[in-house]
Amino acid sequence: MAIEKRDSKKAARGTVKRRLLMGTNVAVSIALLVGVVTVIQVLAFSFPIRLDMTSSGVNSLGEGTENMLAALDTNVRITSLYFETDRETEEQAGYRQSVADLIALYEATNRTRVSTRWINPLKDHDKYKALITDLRKKGKFQKELAECQDRLDAFTKSDGLSDHLTSLLEAEKESAAAIAASPVSPADRFVAQIEDACGQLIDDLRVRHDRIEDLAATADFRTETGINEVSQVYRTVKNTLDAVIKEGAAAAAADASITPSTKAFLEEAADRYADALARIEAEQTSIQEMGASEFDDFLSQIGPTSNAIVVETDDDAMVVDHFSVWRSANPRSPVKNFNGEQKLTAAILRATHTEQTAVVFVRYGGAPLFFGMPGRPPAQYSRMKQQLEDANFVVVEWHLKTTTTRPEIDPEPTKTIYVVLAPTPTDPMAQMRQQLPEPPFTGKHRTAVLKAVKESGRAMFLAGWMSITPMALLSAPYEFADHLSKEWGIEVDSDRLLLRSVSVSPGKYRPAGGTLPAWTAAMDVEVSDHDIMYGAQARQVFLPWCTPLTISADAPEGVDVETLITQPRKDGVWAVKDPIKYLESVRRDGYVTRLEDATDGPFDLALAAKRGDDKIVVVSSREFATDAIAFRSQLVVQGGGLAIRSVSPGNITLLINSLHWLNDNSEFMNLGKPLEPAVLSIEDPATETTVAWLTIGVWPGLASLCGVAVWWVRRR
Repeated sequence: MAIEKRDSKKAARGTVKRRLLMGTNVAVSIALLVGVVTVIQVLAFSFPIRLDMTSSGVNSLGEGTENMLAALDTNVRITSLYFETDRETEEQAGYRQSVADLIALYEATNRTRVSTRWINPLKDHDKYKALITDLRKKGKFQKELAECQDRLDAFTKSDGLSDHLTSLLEAEKESAAAIAASPVSPADRFVAQIEDACGQLIDDLRVRHDRIEDLAATADFRTETGINEVSQVYRTVKNTLDAVIKEGAAAAAADASITPSTKAFLEEAADRYADALARIEAEQTSIQEMGASEFDDFLSQIGPTSNAIVVETDDDAMVVDHFSVWRSANPRSPVKNFNGEQKLTAAILRATHTEQTAVVFVRYGGAPLFFGMPGRPPAQYSRMKQQLEDANFVVVEWHLKTTTTRPEIDPEPTKTIYVVLAPTPTDPMAQMRQQLPEPPFTGKHRTAVLKAVKESGRAMFLAGWMSITPMALLSAPYEFADHLSKEWGIEVDSDRLLLRSVSVSPGKYRPAGGTLPAWTAAMDVEVSDHDIMYGAQARQVFLPWCTPLTISADAPEGVDVETLITQPRKDGVWAVKDPIKYLESVRRDGYVTRLEDATDGPFDLALAAKRGDDKIVVVSSREFATDAIAFRSQLVVQGGGLAIRSVSPGNITLLINSLHWLNDNSEFMNLGKPLEPAVLSIEDPATETTVAWLTIGVWPGLASLCGVAVWWVRRR
């Protein structure tokens, strides 16, 4: 029995030991699991990895934007000023959320350099004032604000003009009071008026002095307000002193009974006032030289209900306004496109890159490119100009008919790229419309362009035909064809026009599309793997009135030519010499047949070439980048309702990417793709904090409790 008791006790001790070891094992496993999960969660919140699972990429930034953010070498802070009120519309809440989602993507892409915040100007008054205070310290505004402060100090500081004028006027008032106390002649009554005027000016000076000091102490003080206060008091004092000098001299000369003291007081006023008037004039000149206030304009753009986005670096600041972020392609349409990434990326690019490249559009004949004339069609490149400026280019027009000297650009750009438009050919219908024809493009104009291009080493040539009327086309020998052939080995077949048609029966074709541009356009093209054509948008091009290009077999030595866009060989796609015959056939028969002048593809439509440091791009469509073609849009139905979609986004991509390539900035290509307002995020910071604690602490804690419960059950 004793042996059995010892064995029983030994077994019991073994059981306890096994349970203890097992429990310890479970506890250690749970602890390790909790530790691993906690560390992973902390790392996830510190270094989040975002995966966009949508087919359209709406929850991510464009590759160009990501490349730009990754390459930042300076800190960038993005502040959303989209306001919030209790009475706001659902639309305002949607605007605010979409912008919050967007800037969160920017911060997530490069947390080391990019930080974001949201300030509600209608409630976060201290934060809003702090923002304005920070803006005052930016190097961008320092010179202007310092000049303004100098002008205010010249008035308000001790021994400034305020004190000087006050002392002068007090002395004048005292002298005038002594004379006016015992009036003898009519001139003495004029002196009494001087006494009253001096008293009023002294009071005005004190009020202005105090008002300027109070204004300067406010966070949203505008330089224009302070300068206007100073300017107004200067004008009042100067006008009064000038009147005293002029009218006092006249009163002294007209009053035969004037006393010597009164006569001396009036006639010597010019000498007494000379120093004060000289100082006033000097200050007025300095104020006029200041010009418009850039800082005041900035404050106007970030008002409490502006819905603006502010982009800051250490020395610079940019505003992205609400109406450029939410823009309707048609002013009469309620449907708005969200251009947030495009505009925000452009602002960051301008704030972080001080070097700028000029893009000079060269034209001969036709209407101005960027600014429309009253009573005439809108300018062809006004929207494109804005698009290029968003890409940090300085855009300039050079009209050769006006001058053969390239335009001066101030400040001088780092580089200059020329976009050479085909000269506008003489309109054969001009004489019938009783219009004077344009003077012809001559060798002098051609030499001026090629000289500028040679000095720059970077250019884009646009060839192709021209549409005069909805049913008429105009061709002319391409004025720069010889240069492209000899210098670059690129042949421009300006005698031929690309036509697109579809077969309706054997040997019979009808125009592809209902309009002349659609019939003459290259679509469904093939693009190369060149940097310029990188990205899905590059394939969505619409190139009207194209003429074929050919790479010469004996290109000059050192020239490397690459194809960008090719129209593949297709039934019904031809290059023809006389498109008018085809137009007449359509009007007469409703269809066309292939004529002897038609040739089949494939046709090269855009080429890029380089030789050493020199680069050019040639596109065989002269109007592909005009607003009417590049910014065409259509209304489409999607899950969230109606939306506006670009028909040919590749046209914009082709132009801007070509300019970036010519500028040796391939990393800036495809910047700012449109982003749909469909990004899921947590709006309330308190909610975000709660979620963080739940994932970092609570969930692992619950797992730990479950483990303890399992251990307790098993130990029994």
